[in-house]
Amino acid sequence: KNVKIGSGVLKYLFKKAVKNILPSEIINRKKQGFGVPIYEWFFKEFGGFARDKLNSFNSHTDFFDKKYIDVLFRNNSAQKIWFVLNFVLWHERWIENIKSHEYMETGK
Repeated sequence: KNVKIGSGVLKYLFKKAVKNILPSEIINRKKQGFGVPIYEWFFKEFGGFARDKLNSFNSHTDFFDKKYIDVLFRNNSAQKIWFVLNFVLWHERWIENIKSHEYMETGK
């Protein structure tokens, strides 16, 4: 029997494996996106980390306008902060060559 993965029947093997466990309406429903609780992260749990990281990055680069970053935090623009923070972390890791263990040691 030909098993199609990819452009044929999506997740064929998984669906076949759980067909006797999950209801068919769950197995055959449309694909759903995966939401990330960005707002909660930046304005409740990790807001200080994000703000500190962006301020630190801005202190030695000219990629972002500091006033604009402040506006993002004031306006609770979590998704834009998420994009900027990911760029900063990528830049520090791959361009500035800062390793993840350095984050753990310094907390920055």
